Order: sequence, then structure tokens, then C-alpha cells
Amino acid sequence: MVYFITNRTHSTTYTRATEQQLLNYFQDKSTVAFDCEFNNLSPYLATLLLVIIGDAENTFVIDATSVDITFLEPLKHKKFVGHNIKIDYMVCKVNGFSFTDVYDTMVAEQRIGLGSGRRNGLDHTLERRFNIEMEKEVRSEFIAMTKDSNFLNRHIEYAVKDTVHLLPLMELQLKYIKKFQMEFLMFEIEFPLVIAVADSELEGFVLDVPKWKRIMEDNKKTKLDLVDQMDAELASLATKEIKSSSIRSRYTRDRNRHSVEQTSLFGDSTTITHESDLALKYSSSAQIKQLFKDFGANVPLKKDKETVAVPVLQGYLLNNPGSKLKTFIELYIKHSAVAKQLSTYGQKFIDMINPVTGKIHTTFRQCATDTGRFASGNVQNGFPNMQNIPADIKFRHCFGTDEGYEVTTCDLSGAELIVMVALSNDQKLLSLSKGDMHSHMANLCWEKIYNARGEEYTEDMVVSKTQNKSKRTDFKPMTFGTIYGMFGKKAAEQLNVEDHEGDLVIDTIKAEIPDVFTMVETASNFAMTQGFVIHNSRTNSRRWFTPVIEAKKELKEMQRTNPLDPVPNVPFYLEYQNAKPSHLMQWSDSKDCASAARNTRIQGTQADMVKEAIVEIAKDVKNRKLDITLLGTVHDECIYKHPIGYTVDDKPVGKYISNWMTTVANRYLDGVVEMGADYSTEPTWTK
Repeated sequence: MVYFITNRTHSTTYTRATEQQLLNYFQDKSTVAFDCEFNNLSPYLATLLLVIIGDAENTFVIDATSVDITFLEPLKHKKFVGHNIKIDYMVCKVNGFSFTDVYDTMVAEQRIGLGSGRRNGLDHTLERRFNIEMEKEVRSEFIAMTKDSNFLNRHIEYAVKDTVHLLPLMELQLKYIKKFQMEFLMFEIEFPLVIAVADSELEGFVLDVPKWKRIMEDNKKTKLDLVDQMDAELASLATKEIKSSSIRSRYTRDRNRHSVEQTSLFGDSTTITHESDLALKYSSSAQIKQLFKDFGANVPLKKDKETVAVPVLQGYLLNNPGSKLKTFIELYIKHSAVAKQLSTYGQKFIDMINPVTGKIHTTFRQCATDTGRFASGNVQNGFPNMQNIPADIKFRHCFGTDEGYEVTTCDLSGAELIVMVALSNDQKLLSLSKGDMHSHMANLCWEKIYNARGEEYTEDMVVSKTQNKSKRTDFKPMTFGTIYGMFGKKAAEQLNVEDHEGDLVIDTIKAEIPDVFTMVETASNFAMTQGFVIHNSRTNSRRWFTPVIEAKKELKEMQRTNPLDPVPNVPFYLEYQNAKPSHLMQWSDSKDCASAARNTRIQGTQADMVKEAIVEIAKDVKNRKLDITLLGTVHDECIYKHPIGYTVDDKPVGKYISNWMTTVANRYLDGVVEMGADYSTEPTWTK
């Protein structure tokens, strides 16, 4: 039965109910299905239109444009079940009502199928789980509605359909959660995290706009300076290298640059730079590709396609250190970085300041990545990606908080390496990490390379932080790259050595820290046969590998029906009865899955420990009524707001946060090693 609660006249035929009737009905219910309809994804800009609460028998639809939803306060300790319930919680909280216990069917679906690549909106989930097709046409009508809009039967029907399947969906998901032993992950981490993250999003950062604009102006000047340097370099090269006067003129003509001051309606002054339409445009990949050809150089390739993407150009420089375009390419890479900063962190970023709060608010997707790490941002709807803010303090110092408050930034120290050591029990890796691991590994490998060449590795060749520093820098990606599946050819490209010498580098690193390689290779082999990897024994969180699962199903069927048939597209004779799932996969899929599985346990465990720390801190802050608020998180880092000089148990907030983060992290490390954390407290975001 559907009941409608309103204080206005609407064109609906549903049975009317009162606020008290709703409260009486749910008085003895422990769990309710919940959803809201509103017209904007920003909780501060949204008009709350309808609130829907129901169970298996009855659903109540509340007209929030005429009914004060704070009457729901007696229900706040119930378990609220919703699909992407975070946004419903936020909109309701802005409108005076909040709850504390949630079950999010979207988060559950994401974690149950983490890595599968499937879509987890309510429509896709219901179609997959119950073969129910949801009609979404009415949804667009809510976007155009206001507090004065008239609700029709179809609006009520649509709202009810969004909630009626939530409780059956939860019951189905609970079977999978139990089957995969993920009760702790879901009920102690992921579901409580929904509320902690929602409160963080509502809080937001105060952006120092004048400082941000100064960065913009500095970047504009830097970009123009780099353009001038590239112009000069190409003009000099063209004079020497290009015989055709018409082609040479492309690189020697003047830009005829001139600036114009423009003033906005609000009195802001902006300098606009104009140039000749014939001037070379460094933002045009087509013109840069043509530039290579004009100077007689091959355009770099990726998968047999021409490209001037920065990562490819960086590899091009490694492979072509004597290229005539070397100086230009180095300048172009710098120019691309500055241009990207201007595009991503320019006026568009300022325009995302919320007009109600005067703050920058992001949105977090807590289970959107294949390893369970946070993702951030929805630029199209005014929410920037805070996880992509450059670590440079000139940017981070632009993000502050309310007057009278300061910001503590805390991050786990060397979390990736510490988790590696714990999962593999590789004490040699731990010992190396306490010294100069990059120099140690570089010297081992270079000595092997020179010995293989029949040459002596002399003292003046030794790599350290003070000698041959460039070789140390070049070697930094080698250790972790090799652990995560780098091939010898890639190592050879990065070190500018022969392919067989790249293989020697890989073998040398493996021999030096064998236990960690055993761990990642075991995970990879398991994934390639079973189709999933379990991150750790504390949460039993897992990641699925869909290409392996599909190949496994096909192989099982072929082994049942045609076990003696040869497997096609394999470069040797192999019958299905002796095959593995990888033999039925595309080579690229097999390579990608095997590589991803190597780091899944490490990144997945890091994600679990940071999430659990956020939840534990949120619970303690609530229980002790501390004035500490989460502002955001970036990988292994958490950012909190608190009053200036605030202490907890007579200790700085940074100490309180770091103690919680390390205490939780150490729960995952089985006593093999201990996690550390660093913190800083400043008026703004730091680290």
C-alpha cells in the first residue's frame, strides 16, 4: 500500500496519511527502505521534493516541499537502506534530518563485484539481480521541478519503484557477503564510511581565490615564456635543417602577440593574449606531428599509431638521446604540464565554488576503483577531483578552512612498501628500505651489466645520492616496477641498455628480494586460474578479473563437451583437457590481468586500512564529542579540520590522528612490521 503525506493540493489519487501514522507504523521496525527525489546533485543547491520510506508491505511518500521532514527524528536510529544513500543523507541533513545507520545497496554491489567492470546503478543492479527493468523517463521531470511544482501519480509511482526492491536486494546481497566472509568489511568499514564521507563532502574547503589567481597568472607567464623558448629553438633548427622556404617559414614567422585588458561585470580584470592565426599552435597534436615530419624525424608510435602524448615523448627521449628535437621536446613536455595546470586548475576551478557555502566541495566514490580505493570528483556537476590536486604546496596552500580553525594533514609513511613487507614477510626489502635502496639496487644491476659486458665496474661509476645522481634517478622506478611485472624490454628502454641487459636487471632485482616476488607472483597465478584475488585476511575484500572468469567458464564447458579438441590460437598443440583459462584469453587481457593481480593485494590492503582508520576516528570523535572534522583523503593521507591549538588528551590533533591511523594500519600487518605516520598542522592543507 502506498500512502502520500502532504500539506498541499496535488493531482494524485493516492491515500493520504499523517506524519503520526508514519511514525506509528515504523515504531517497531528495525530497518526501512529509503530514497529521496531532488533537483540538484549539490545538497546545498537542491530542493528536496519527495522523501520515500517503506518496507515490504507499505510505502510512505512525503511531500518535502510542504512537510518539514524533521518530524522523522524518532526514526533516526533505524537502519536506512538505500541505493547510493550518501546523497540522500546529505540532502536530508541540509534539510534538518539525519540518520546514523545505513546499508547502501550500491556500495554492497560494488564490493561484491569489485573489479568486474559491471555497472551498479539501481537500474542495472535490478536488471542483473531480478531481471527487473526500471523506467527512468520520469527522473528528468524532477530535475526541472521547484517547491511549487505539482506532483502527479506518475511521480509518486516512480518514487515508490525506487524503494520497493531495496529490501529484497539487501537480502540477496547479504548471502554473497556471508559467502565471501565480508561481514567485517561491509558492516564495520564500508557502510559506516558512507556517513563519514558524506559529512566530509558537506564540510568542504575554503579556497584562497587571490592566491589561486596568482598561480594562474604565474602559469600564464611561464607558458608564454616556454612558447618563446620553443619558438626560438625551432627557428634556429629550421634555419639549419629545412631547405624549403615555405615549410621553414612555419617555424620562423613572428607571432604578432598583443595583450588586451578585459573587465568582467563584477569588476575583475583579466589579461587576454592574442596571436596571429598563422602562429604554430603547441596545443595542436596534429601540428606537433607535422613538426616531427618537417624536421625529418619519425613521429613516435604507440600501438602502431602516431602520437605526441607526453609519456610517449618521454620514452622517445630515452630511446633517442641524440635527437635534433631533444631540446624542443623537453620544452614541449614542460609546456604541456603548465597548459594542463591552467586548464584543470584555472578559472574553471574557481567557478566550482558553491554559491551557498562559499566553499569547494568534492564528491567521493568510495568503491569506484578496481582495488577499492577512493575516487574523487564530478567536474561536469561542479565537484572537482581533490585527489588530483598537485602535491606542490603552492596549490595545497590555497585550501584552507573556516576562521578560527586550522588543518592537520596526516599520512602513513611508506605505506606501499610496509604493506609489501607484511604480506610477503620479506625482511631484506624492509632492511633495504631503511637505507638507500635505490642506490643499492642500481649498483647491483649496473655491476652485473658491466661484468656481462666484460668490463670493470669502477669506483667512479658507483651510484649514490651524491655521485652519478642521474643514474640513481633513472633507477628509482625499477624496483617497484619489477615487482609489479615490468618486463626486461621496458627496463632496457628506461635505462637505455640492450634488451638482454634489461632482462638481467629484472633477474638481479628478483634475486635480491625473492620473498616479495613470491607473494606477487602467487597472487597473479591464483588470479589467472581462479579469477579473483583476496586482498587480506582481515577484511577478505576481493577483486574479480572478468576476462579470467569468462575464459574459465568457456574452458569448463569445452572440457565437458570436447576435452580432446585442440585449443585454437595457441602457438603449440594443446588439448582443452590440459589447458588453463589463460590459454583461451586474448594476450592483452591475459597480460593486463596478470599484471594487475600483482599489486592488487598491496593497493587493496592500503585502501582497507585507510578506510577503517577514517571510520574509527569518526566513531571516536562522535563518542567523545570532539571538534574534529574530516575534510578529505588522498590515497594514504587524511586531512582534518579543528580549532586552532586544539588538543586531545593534552596532545596535538596530529598526534591523535596519526596514533589512530597507525593503530589501525598495524592491525593488517600481523606483527611483521610496524606502520609509521607523519603529520603537519598548518592554516592550510599541506604535505
